[in-house]
Amino acid sequence: MKAVDALPGLYRMLEEGGTLEAALGRVAADIGVSVSALRMADHRAKKATEARNGNTKLTADQEDVLFGTCQAFSINNLPLSAAQVRQLIDREWEAQVSET
Repeated sequence: MKAVDALPGLYRMLEEGGTLEAALGRVAADIGVSVSALRMADHRAKKATEARNGNTKLTADQEDVLFGTCQAFSINNLPLSAAQVRQLIDREWEAQVSET
């Protein structure tokens, strides 16, 4: 079993009130991986779902739309300039973003 597959069990143990160190040691021993491998899997899982910065101007969906739009123009050899991207953001979502 991979360390990442044991994360639900680790989180269950933590919800039951155990400490992180105790839960890591117990789950790692149960599945046969090192504590450090399990800790790294936990760290990577949390990093992948990190909360967005409070200074974020666009929602995640808006960023996805913007990314797809820029990518579509780029694929067709018509890359958008920074000014055009800023104008697009202002026109579509009325959000003011910096020049960089």
